[in-house]
This record gives sequence, structure tokens and C-alpha cells, in this order.
Amino acid sequence: DFILIEFANKLKTLFKNDLIGRWGGDEFLVCTKQSKESIEKNIIEINKTLNRLQIEFDKDMEKTLSASAGGYIDIGKSFEERFKKADLALYKVKKSQKGKCAFFDENED
Repeated sequence: DFILIEFANKLKTLFKNDLIGRWGGDEFLVCTKQSKESIEKNIIEINKTLNRLQIEFDKDMEKTLSASAGGYIDIGKSFEERFKKADLALYKVKKSQKGKCAFFDENED
């Protein structure tokens, strides 16, 4: 619980003017107008924080904590469609590059 609270606080710090919500379990939703580059930098910063917290609280480190992010940028689409495509990007990055950020690409399979 402590790590989830710290994670949420880090999100609040990095996404000050954005909408943040817990989506269930260990997933969070952030609606932001930040650039892809800023989002990617924020994910790196969040993972540094998670690493520090894990070293502090988990001496065995059987699993590595990380935050992955999926995004989709197209303001012409409905919220539901943007969410669905961001979620697809998230699952893709979770399978291949845990701890990174990916954005949905219409040109990919």
C-alpha cells in the first residue's frame, strides 16, 4: 500500500495539471496534454522512484517494480477509442519492454 501511495504522489508531482485516477489494482490512468517526450521522461523518473522504494523496502528483490505506460494521441477520436488504443499500447510494452512507454501507432499491425 505504501508503494502505491508513493507512486500516486509521484504521478501528482509529474502530472500537476492533469487528470489522474486509479484504474484498479496497480493501474492508473493519466489524461494529459504533455508531449510524448515529457511523458517518456516522467516514466523514467517514476521508475527511478520505484527502484529507490524497492531497495528501501524489499531486501530480497525477487521481482523488480516498474511502471509501464501506453498512450494514444489523437484529439479527433472519442475518449473510449483513445483509451482502447492506449490500453493496446500498454499491453504491448508490458510484454516486450517492461518499464518503458509506448504510443499506439495506426500503421502497426
